[in-house]
Amino acid sequence: MMRFFICVVLMLAFILGAIWLEGGRFPAFFAPTTFAVVLLVPFISTFAVWGFPGIGKAFRSALGKVEDAKVLGRSLIVWDFFEKTTYAAGLLGFILGIILVLTSITEPRTIGKPLSFCFLSLIYGFFFGIVARILRARVEENSAG
Repeated sequence: MMRFFICVVLMLAFILGAIWLEGGRFPAFFAPTTFAVVLLVPFISTFAVWGFPGIGKAFRSALGKVEDAKVLGRSLIVWDFFEKTTYAAGLLGFILGIILVLTSITEPRTIGKPLSFCFLSLIYGFFFGIVARILRARVEENSAG
């Protein structure tokens, strides 16, 4: 479990390091509403199907040892679903952002910065999708061993 958390932090550190090396500004890569859409839409979608007990079992299956084959199989399905909805939420956030930008821009020369925020949802979606893929792989590993 500790290895999972360390590796997620390292992934985030490498992404932030790449931004820093290219001269990017960190605050420009943090948008709370975009972050909330990309994280909460998949979580709420997953909750709508499995509820807290199912999500809790999926976390336990990924982060610890679970012997029950039925629980492991269901956890694989939960993480697969969460991964797909995370990618979909990233795309949804991107499209919503484009719509908001295009309907609120009055001066075409000022479209650059607002449009760049639209891409954050894709970055967040891919990042959380990778985390969900890792959790699914951990469940597969736990079920094999």
